[in-house]
Amino acid sequence: LLRLGEVPSASAMRAAARALASFASRDEDNEMGARRVVVALLELASTNSADVSLPAALALGQVSLKERNKATVLSEGGATLFAELLTSGPDGATAGGDVRLQRVAAKALANLAASSDASAERVRKAVEETAYRWRDIDDSVVMLYMKLFNDA
Repeated sequence: LLRLGEVPSASAMRAAARALASFASRDEDNEMGARRVVVALLELASTNSADVSLPAALALGQVSLKERNKATVLSEGGATLFAELLTSGPDGATAGGDVRLQRVAAKALANLAASSDASAERVRKAVEETAYRWRDIDDSVVMLYMKLFNDA
């Protein structure tokens, strides 16, 4: 699946992202927490296609729910990616982007910030530098997650 995600084809990347999202939701053995998988998910979630970035961001969010994976997600740039997804839709729209991506991003940011003071500081810095206009988002679910993020 990781190799499929590297194929420069939208349909191949979409298939890989969807399959990885499915695996991530049932990953009891933490196979998805491996650095190479996290890096692949970051790359897929960074694409300009919501059909690829949404399932990849969902998978990465699932991976980051496990405490033991948070350090890997943060060290590989997960906070910055989620901050970018929070305010920038797949077409570059700010505060009018894909609300599904914004919700996934806000939830992941709140989760990553909740693990430790150092993690919270790292995530806050990424949001301040990358997603400074997040308050312009008009979605109650995103705002709820961002309240949790600020309280972390």
